[in-house]
Amino acid sequence: MQTTPLPSGARKRVLVVDDSPISRTVTQLMLEQAGYDVVPAEDGRQAQALAGDVDAVVCDLHMPVLDGFGFVAWLRQQPFGRRLPVVIASVDSSAARKQAGRDLGAAAWITKPFMPGALVSTLQHLGL
Repeated sequence: MQTTPLPSGARKRVLVVDDSPISRTVTQLMLEQAGYDVVPAEDGRQAQALAGDVDAVVCDLHMPVLDGFGFVAWLRQQPFGRRLPVVIASVDSSAARKQAGRDLGAAAWITKPFMPGALVSTLQHLGL
């Protein structure tokens, strides 16, 4: 699926939180190619320090130190994070986990591995 890059000057910053260096790098390259600025973090604890100046978050669930659900719960308690769009990107696709994500306020869920344009389309659907 071909995605249309964002117009210059309209670049959005996306925090990508994933403990897998390969997954994080592939996601970063995919988003940068579509015109997003990417802020990478390797776990929820590192993401806490970076979350204050982004337009959206793409977050894995299974990470050391602070997992994705813990990070999103923390994010929702912060004034800047209450309305921040969060996309959960995980190999876990159970209905119970997806419901837990919705309960925390995740705007979307994308199952890994995903097609290159799927994440960009999801972000664009969220207005980014």
